[in-house]
Amino acid sequence: MRFDEYVGDKNHISFTVHRNVPTFNNASALPTALATEPTIYGSVASIYRVNFDHTFTPTVINNVNYGYLDFSGSRKPVDLAFTSKLPQIPGVAAPIAPPQLTFQDFNSLGNNGFNDERRPTNVINDLLTWVRGNHTLKFGGEYRALELTNFLNGNASGTFNFSRLNTGLTGVSSGNAIASFLLGQVDSASSTFYTADTYYARGQQWNLSAADTWKVTPKLSINYGLRWDVATPSVEKFNRLSFFDPLGPNPGAGNRPGRLAFAGTKYGAASFGREHPEFTWYHGFSPRLGIAYTLTPRTVVRTGYGIFYTQAFYPGWSGGMAQDGFNSTPSFSSSNGGLTPAFVLGNGFPQNFQHPPIIDPAFLNGQNGPTFRPFDAHPQHGAHGASP
Repeated sequence: MRFDEYVGDKNHISFTVHRNVPTFNNASALPTALATEPTIYGSVASIYRVNFDHTFTPTVINNVNYGYLDFSGSRKPVDLAFTSKLPQIPGVAAPIAPPQLTFQDFNSLGNNGFNDERRPTNVINDLLTWVRGNHTLKFGGEYRALELTNFLNGNASGTFNFSRLNTGLTGVSSGNAIASFLLGQVDSASSTFYTADTYYARGQQWNLSAADTWKVTPKLSINYGLRWDVATPSVEKFNRLSFFDPLGPNPGAGNRPGRLAFAGTKYGAASFGREHPEFTWYHGFSPRLGIAYTLTPRTVVRTGYGIFYTQAFYPGWSGGMAQDGFNSTPSFSSSNGGLTPAFVLGNGFPQNFQHPPIIDPAFLNGQNGPTFRPFDAHPQHGAHGASP
């Protein structure tokens, strides 16, 4: 939907609204109470755009645009309605969905994944065009505020894996995972405990540019310009963010370099001191050159070269938004190859682990390493391009 209004001879205003509401198929292969599929609700994208054109003189025109994208989406288990109707396993982080059960040699049951997100984006840009003789000069700039607010509560109800080994004989291919389940013999399990179940990823981009199209002769045109791009690394609005610091001392490893660091300054000795590990990169200068020559009235030869920078993700999409320490996923497994279970299901999820928050530089020692965001990395991707 679009509205246009002309105010006098020199001003033009337009307003555009675009709304997209897709439809998803939420069918499941198994009965709903046992479904393993996720379902997606309320995925909606709304775009609002305002444009303002002002003519200063017949040769000087300015164009200002503001746009807002509001995307929201939600993913929940198909079997969510049966949470209170199925047995709940004590000790898990939160029984907000049926647990996920997996069986060796058989189909799994349940899906405990959750995801609610919003991606509001604000964009404003300005372009001034000035025609002077055989030159067309353009000066512009743009600012983008990127956000991703993501509510995550997956695996809070736990994932429990059953193996035929727990009911089999040593050295013999035997046993049955369903029999292990009926006996409550869990081979391995995990549950995610949250103290920050929502992260608020934020990022910014801006650029400035200047270009000229020079009509050298009636047959030859040369376009040249320079653009400067800056994109800030992803941050979390409340500094609930952790990452690998290769230089910081690790108190759990004799203060050797390499630790889990926490964004900002409010976490004492575990603080990194900055909101993000990377240094903001200010060297995204990209020259552009294009040449067009008219050989005949029906034949034009064009060539060009340029360097281009762009940010390939929203903050949070592969942008290093890890929350180790704020959230934790303890796991338990059989310690002797399935001869004995990790625990008995009727006794609930074991509690012999440290509950989050765990603001400790040594928290992940001996485990999978934390997210590494190199100090000299930057969120922009550069590419050289040439065309005949």
